[in-house]
Amino acid sequence: MELTQVELNNIREIVSGCISTADKMRAYAASCSDKQLKQMFSDSAAKSQQDAEKLIQML
Repeated sequence: MELTQVELNNIREIVSGCISTADKMRAYAASCSDKQLKQMFSDSAAKSQQDAEKLIQML
């Protein structure tokens, strides 16, 4: 299936958001001392990174 330029741009925006979220979650994890919070942020970062990678693979 061929995607239109608008669809590609929308996917790029979503990927960019996922990567930005992953970066922020990693920064939050690095800056907190609570183990549970650190784990939650780390897990969220990994999930956001996986989402971005899955979208990129679909292209």
